[in-house]
Amino acid sequence: MYKEKEVRAGIALLDKKDPGWRDKFNPSTLRMAGSSTCVLGQTFGSYGLGIDVLKLRHDMINASQTEEYGFYIPVSEAAPLGSVVRDINYMQLGETWKALVPQTAVVDEIIKPVVSEPERELVPA
Repeated sequence: MYKEKEVRAGIALLDKKDPGWRDKFNPSTLRMAGSSTCVLGQTFGSYGLGIDVLKLRHDMINASQTEEYGFYIPVSEAAPLGSVVRDINYMQLGETWKALVPQTAVVDEIIKPVVSEPERELVPA
C-alpha cells in the first residue's frame, strides 16, 4: 500500500493524542488533498488546526513530520499543485487510510447487544 508505514504511524499518533478520532473518521468523504476533508480536517476541523493540536512541524516543500505520519505529501514528491500525479498520490494516500483504519462504528453496530423494551402486560382499558 502507498505510504503504509507513514499511515500506520499517523494512526498510532492519533490513537495516543485523540482516542476518539475514529468516531469522526468518515471514509466516504475522505479527501486527503482537502484541508477540511483529510484525516486531520475530519478530526480537528482543518488540516492546519490538526497540525497545531498535534504539535507537528510542517514544511510545504520538504519532508516534514506531517509526511512522516501520512498526513501530507510534499510538493517535491507529489508534483506541482493541480497536477494529475499529485491528485493520484493523494488518492492513493486516502485509500491507504481507508484500508488501515478499522471501521469501529460499523463493528460496534454489528456486535451491539439487542436491548428490548421490558414486556408490558396488556391491560384492558
